Amino acid sequence: MEILYLIGNGFDLNLQLPTSFNHFCKFYQKIENKSESIKRIKEDIKSDIQSWADLELRLGMYMKNFDTYEEFEEIYDDLLKELGDYLKNIEENVNWALVDSQKFKKYLCNPEESLTQRDIRTIRQFKANFSNLKWNVHVVTYNYTRSFEKLLEENYKKQVIGFHHNSSEIILRDVHHIHGYIDDGMVVGINDISQLNNKKFHDDRKVLNTLIKSNNNRIQGHTIEEILEQRISQAHLICLFGSSIGDTDNIWWEKIGKKLVSSDCYLIIYTKANVKIDGRFKYKKGQWEETMKERFKTRTQLSDKEKEIIDTKIIVRSDTDMFKDVLIKPVEGTTSGNSR
Repeated sequence: MEILYLIGNGFDLNLQLPTSFNHFCKFYQKIENKSESIKRIKEDIKSDIQSWADLELRLGMYMKNFDTYEEFEEIYDDLLKELGDYLKNIEENVNWALVDSQKFKKYLCNPEESLTQRDIRTIRQFKANFSNLKWNVHVVTYNYTRSFEKLLEENYKKQVIGFHHNSSEIILRDVHHIHGYIDDGMVVGINDISQLNNKKFHDDRKVLNTLIKSNNNRIQGHTIEEILEQRISQAHLICLFGSSIGDTDNIWWEKIGKKLVSSDCYLIIYTKANVKIDGRFKYKKGQWEETMKERFKTRTQLSDKEKEIIDTKIIVRSDTDMFKDVLIKPVEGTTSGNSR
């Protein structure tokens, strides 16, 4: 059995790390800069942005304000530098030794335990079909932080993290970063040229190779996108944790959608509700989860008939405590606008 985790910013947030866009934006606004271009972009992103995907879409829209690649490059490089510094500061203020590694591994081996009783039964019945096979866990993270790796032993690749059914091993095979790291190959951008709001740049290879994620990954020379595509094609269970399912990663939602149509595979989406829901009104939680399922299906670009096929293969769980108790004492210090 092949289990694939796709990890978004919600993973770090469940570890109680201040890594949301709003956290960073407050920090970014406090950094003084003499450049008028940078001052303007800071003002532009102060409002109406709830997630990192929203920021990326805003960058694509903001391109209408530029006449040259150099104008864009100035604000793009400043954003990457300050974001990298901000996240590095957070990582350095966490005592990564205070980890309940066994609890973390249990989450990875049993992702269904954070679901409702009905969905637990569904996934366990599905997993029983693979009881006599080897189980592998693969992780691809959209985050720049190395928080996932830091929760594991140093030599985490091909590590036995648990056992299933007849005591067969569950092995963590690898962890990959599709958007780079805080200090190496950071990628912030859009999904495709339709999200670039300046036709003047539609033929500008410098702009396209910087702002379109797949182009940026390609010119960096690694094969991470090919690896993720292969992992999706081989997966039996895909766990999408803490992603807003934004438009700037549509390429991957489309590939997962096709996978669900073509083979026996389940998708679990762990998400956060956009408002706090009182426990007396659980039906509203269910409504939010249906909304997120529809959002994902819309991103897949599948036909209506294909969307019907995959509907029962998608499970959504909102506001889960999964991973929240892995770090015993998350952050030792605080990150402010003056922290470097």
